[in-house]
Amino acid sequence: MHQGWCLPTPDLIISVTGGAKHFDMSPRLRNIFQMGLVDAAATTNAWIITTGTNAGVVQEVGEALNNYRYICNKQGLDIPCIGIGSWNYTADNKQLEITNPANSTRIQSYIVRKSPKGKCHLEPNHTHFLLFDDGKDDPNNVLSLRARIEMRSRDPNLAPLSDVHQIGYRSKTENGIRLQGLITTQSTHTNTMPLSPVEPVWDTPIPIVMVLLEGGASSLNTVSKALKENTPIVVVKESGRAADFVAYLYEYFSNTNNHATDKEQHPTSTTNSCAQRQPSDDMSVLFYRAIDMKHPISSKDLNDFYDTIRTHKEFVTIFNFNSEQHNGNLEDAILEAVLNAAKVFTNKNNNYSQTVELKLAMAWNKFDYAKKKILTDAIISKWKKEDLQRALFDALRRGHVDFVELLIELGASPAKLTIDDLEQLYTSSSVSI
Repeated sequence: MHQGWCLPTPDLIISVTGGAKHFDMSPRLRNIFQMGLVDAAATTNAWIITTGTNAGVVQEVGEALNNYRYICNKQGLDIPCIGIGSWNYTADNKQLEITNPANSTRIQSYIVRKSPKGKCHLEPNHTHFLLFDDGKDDPNNVLSLRARIEMRSRDPNLAPLSDVHQIGYRSKTENGIRLQGLITTQSTHTNTMPLSPVEPVWDTPIPIVMVLLEGGASSLNTVSKALKENTPIVVVKESGRAADFVAYLYEYFSNTNNHATDKEQHPTSTTNSCAQRQPSDDMSVLFYRAIDMKHPISSKDLNDFYDTIRTHKEFVTIFNFNSEQHNGNLEDAILEAVLNAAKVFTNKNNNYSQTVELKLAMAWNKFDYAKKKILTDAIISKWKKEDLQRALFDALRRGHVDFVELLIELGASPAKLTIDDLEQLYTSSSVSI
């Protein structure tokens, strides 16, 4: 994606999951979600990754890019929004077939019509699509591939396009899945050409955060896999079904200390208090009712999901748009989630955690936070000179004068910038960062 589509290296990857079909959301929550998502993505030069289908929460993401294209800090189409999904589940996919690859571009014409039963059209406001063909119409079959691609994309030295092809074709042998096509969309609103990719400033992995809005069984499966990879999750409470269930579990385990050894302590209802116990009830049936699943889940899988939430509470952030905690700003909840995840690694790799925190603080332009929590004499004295110089380069690239001045005071030197650094600064000077 980095090489094939010339996408600039992101400072953050936002993976959105949730309801795959139509669901009701209040106008207020819709506005908060859409504006918060786009503001967070625009501020941090993020990639947004979804399933790419024109329904449910993914449709809300597309509408967010369209609605806030002109009032955001940067044009909506400058935010890479990548759909990773199923080729056979895509309605009218014949429109995307390339008959003559030698004379064809990656930009495909695609008309969205009413989706036939069992299929769904691509969401038209996404900028890129990566579709896999497993010979089946079930979009859930490519969820594991999407997770692998998201994890692989965290590498700041992103793999070339040929490696992405290898993911798809290697999976053909393992799972019967092959890469069907790499598709770029183009809007009539702009004629700008893709920017050349910017070299990564830091050698640390690119932070990734998952946002859960409503959702069902597949969303819970996606969340469970993400948490096991230590990916932070922002749960939009009161959006319904899976999101509310996860929020209740988080609150329950946050207020109880002995759930791991006493199965009777597991919450069994999302309609009552989280601390209420109903040990005589069948947990799988209650779970089925809570999220309106088509098929019940086994007690073993249910307990595994409980344990995942319990043991990864520090990676879960609950966003309630009626709460004063985040002042109704989804972007603040996303920042909190990523910073909390970075702090978890402090005991394992202190320098890694602090460089990631500084990178995020610069992306959000949180100078006061960085000055108080990161850019102190005690912490900087333990840094390598190369890390301090990379921080100075990043501050110059973003045009953050206050960060530049403080880093120079702490020992960074503009005179030590390399020719390559200066060339990159010159190249990126005309790019909105």
